[in-house]
Amino acid sequence: MQKSLLKEKFSNIRKANESFVFFIAFLYSISTSNQNATEMMKTAENSGYGRYSAIFKDVSQLGIGWGYGLSKSCDIIAARISSNDHAFKNLLVKLSQIIKLGGQLREFFKDELDVVLHNYIITYERSLDSQRLFLEMYYTIMSTVSMMIAANSMLTMLTGAQDTEMTLKISITAVMVCMAAFVFILHMLFPRDDLMVSNKDTTKKFRLSLYLAIPSSLMIGVTLFVSHVLPPTLIIPIASVPLLLPSFFALKLESTIKKLDGWYPQFIMQFGQIYSTTGSLGNTLESILRTDFNVLGKHIISFNNRIRNKVDREKSFDLFSKDTGSYLISASNRIVAKSITNGAEMGEVGNKVAHVASRVNEMRSKRRQIAKTFEMVIIILHVMTLAVFALINKIADIFHSLLSDPAHTVGFIKLTPVNPEFLYVLLPVIVLVMSLINGFAIKIAQGGLYKTVILYIVILNIVGGLTTYGTSEILGKFLGNSVLDYDL
Repeated sequence: MQKSLLKEKFSNIRKANESFVFFIAFLYSISTSNQNATEMMKTAENSGYGRYSAIFKDVSQLGIGWGYGLSKSCDIIAARISSNDHAFKNLLVKLSQIIKLGGQLREFFKDELDVVLHNYIITYERSLDSQRLFLEMYYTIMSTVSMMIAANSMLTMLTGAQDTEMTLKISITAVMVCMAAFVFILHMLFPRDDLMVSNKDTTKKFRLSLYLAIPSSLMIGVTLFVSHVLPPTLIIPIASVPLLLPSFFALKLESTIKKLDGWYPQFIMQFGQIYSTTGSLGNTLESILRTDFNVLGKHIISFNNRIRNKVDREKSFDLFSKDTGSYLISASNRIVAKSITNGAEMGEVGNKVAHVASRVNEMRSKRRQIAKTFEMVIIILHVMTLAVFALINKIADIFHSLLSDPAHTVGFIKLTPVNPEFLYVLLPVIVLVMSLINGFAIKIAQGGLYKTVILYIVILNIVGGLTTYGTSEILGKFLGNSVLDYDL
């Protein structure tokens, strides 16, 4: 019970509900056809908006099928909805009153759409404020991690602890677990923007590239490690190179969908204006094709070809959505297709759908700006943190080489340096784990297509591996020759 309540609270914090916004936009668009309440319910229950459509179906069955009346059935169903979903609960209560009083559904849903869109923007901006705060906290954690471990390692060595390896292992594990836990909290709190709809062909291509890249990466890494041709910190960037194939595939996919989303509001507004004049889908598309819509243009051409070849209208819209792979385009096209079928005012529908899509794009753009700054800072801190770990590794190596005994006494200080062989194995593990944690942190801050998390992990692996290798080499020469006059 407590687990369920906690999950609902996290969901309420993070969720700026785009699906609900599009559902209200759908209801308003259908209402412009001047349907009565019964017809609206029948259309809404088959709208394909998941639980919202299912609840409207329950209202329809109870009010029409069982003879309770739509007004009373709205009240009955609203009483069953959890108070956590207060927006939808209040919608049904207000709809009950409108139906009872014989009010205009068009005006009601127009006002509701304005309110719901306004609340969506406020909720999203509040989430962005929280995101800024938590990302700054992550900066602080990252900047103190290396210093904490460095201080702990030095104190352990200087105080003569018996098992320095175990102490260092515990301290690093504890820090990594805390960082991973914080990233998980970010995942629970931040909004999850639905960028892409399921596409079997795209998913198959991505999985194929991933299945080819992972074995190649492991084979290269294991071969180089076993042969001792290169140090482990240099093996990591080399072994990560094959993973760039699925990474760039996912990045290109995400970039294309973002461009399509950016061009869509302009297209759908023009579509609605022209269709309201011509009344013909084919003529509307022919006219629209005279305008350049960049990456969206080829999908409009395919859409037009299907209509010209007498493919079903709603099926053509559905294929148009699947071709783009965009959630925003899919949700918007569903509204437009149903509106045409039900004889809605397409000029008004096009304007409203374009307005909703533009505001959603605007909120996502603000989030990307915040995430871009976070990404640059994390990469810098990642480099600095791993440079400190390389420094610890080299200092421990120097002290272990200078002191022949595991516990050599200099004056009254008993020194117990960490075994270099232990650090030799531990350092690449730290690089991999830190890259994994920071890669997920960057992607969670960005939102969007989670397949691109591989790219950030690979970049951090390459940068981290080169940093630790370069730092170890430079410090080895500087500390060994210049400071301690000891050739390592």
